[in-house]
Amino acid sequence: FFDILMDEKTDDLPGPKGRLAVGSTAFHVEVHPTKEMLVVADIEGTVTVTGISEELRFHKEGEIKAHSASCRSLCFDLEGKHLYSCGTDRAITVSDVQGMRPIGAKKGAHSHPINVVKLYDNNTLLTGDDEGYVRAWDVRGGMKEVWGQAEHGDFVSDIMCVEEKKIALVTSGDGTLSSYDMRKGNCAYISDSLQEELLCIAMVKKMQKIICGSSGGSLEMFEFGMIGKPEDRFIGHPDSIDSLCNIDDETLCTGSSDGHIRIV
Repeated sequence: FFDILMDEKTDDLPGPKGRLAVGSTAFHVEVHPTKEMLVVADIEGTVTVTGISEELRFHKEGEIKAHSASCRSLCFDLEGKHLYSCGTDRAITVSDVQGMRPIGAKKGAHSHPINVVKLYDNNTLLTGDDEGYVRAWDVRGGMKEVWGQAEHGDFVSDIMCVEEKKIALVTSGDGTLSSYDMRKGNCAYISDSLQEELLCIAMVKKMQKIICGSSGGSLEMFEFGMIGKPEDRFIGHPDSIDSLCNIDDETLCTGSSDGHIRIV
């Protein structure tokens, strides 16, 4: 089902102004790059397409049955015309958001369930799976594999593409952060393994600092170009930090498994 919950009495208070409910467990949310729209991936393999009003009210625009099993990750191309998704069925699906339908799929793209899909540039996708494999794909004229690497001993949890520096940063459940050279197609650096899973990535301080959220609730800070060990650690979250996003170059928003969103 789809519903909107709105409490008019709380408009001036911190907290959610609207609520979107989907029929099964939601795994990932992605915002359209040019429109007031977001998409939600769920455990049934369905992508819900939803408009957002100026009052932060949601209105359902449609659904796309993108996968035969759970859909774990989503990303748009730069114009927002195509939506890429991946999931436990090991497929990468391309969907037309305007037409609300899948228009192509790379079945069996990985040998294991795919956990993350990220856009590097409008021609290149990166994916990471449950066994630590990272693959790059050329999306022009189909989905052609450019390179694949297996540097991690556990699931790939997040990928951050840094086109300005021609790299991709990857975190893993084995407690490592790695840096992939996109021009050479190999892993240039990998950190020592920490005692906790690394689950998400962001960059601050003019892209000189890499921040990773961990399963133990700490934020691990690495110096760009020197990722062997964290240079600092920030504790305070009672549970795992599952997602990070930048508010500005000095401030991050964290999503934790305790259900709270924090600004740090």
